[in-house]
Amino acid sequence: MLMCSQPMYGMTEIGFFFVGRSGDSLDKIASTVGRICDHMEAKIVDQDGQMVPMGSKGELWVRGYSVMLGYWDDEEQTREFIRPDGWTKTGDQFILDEDGYGRCVGRNKDMIIKFADKVFPVELEEFFQNHPDVLEAVVFGVPDPKVGEEICVYLRLKSGIKLTDQDIINYCKDKIAAYRIPGYIRFIEEFPKTPMGKVIKASLRNALITEIQQVAVVKEQQTN
Repeated sequence: MLMCSQPMYGMTEIGFFFVGRSGDSLDKIASTVGRICDHMEAKIVDQDGQMVPMGSKGELWVRGYSVMLGYWDDEEQTREFIRPDGWTKTGDQFILDEDGYGRCVGRNKDMIIKFADKVFPVELEEFFQNHPDVLEAVVFGVPDPKVGEEICVYLRLKSGIKLTDQDIINYCKDKIAAYRIPGYIRFIEEFPKTPMGKVIKASLRNALITEIQQVAVVKEQQTN
């Protein structure tokens, strides 16, 4: 008998807002965070706070009885998070389908802006994890004077597999837009993770930025 765990979405500040339902198809279980809970409200808005059409990407705002009243002794942060009308800004990029099922496609704070184009790491991570030789992919941006932010991907490969940067670039060609192809490609045996199993992206980002700075210093010394 096949047993499937149900997806769900929530935050400490809002409780659970989306939960998978008994009888959901495997596609729903794999591709969504479930359906909005009863007696809850959700909407997807653009950067101006205006609702976008169903099926379009935007920031998820929620309202309901499970939302906290506010942060303890921090009215300023509370006002940033919860609007006077009760709508709460989650900071998550979402797509809401007409049947009430939602898909989380990224975090605003993780968004990479390259050539003024917005790139959400989670979308690229899913793309690279579809590579037959990749076990795990982590994507983030690093500052770049020419493009604003450059995309970096760290890849953990299957045991015994060896790939090169060019192999990854070739995999990207004709599948994703050129500006979404990472400028930095790194391979790693194990990711640094928290006790909860979450990848510590800050550690990877700081290490790469240090590497970039060191390379820049060497190049400058060679030209002098």
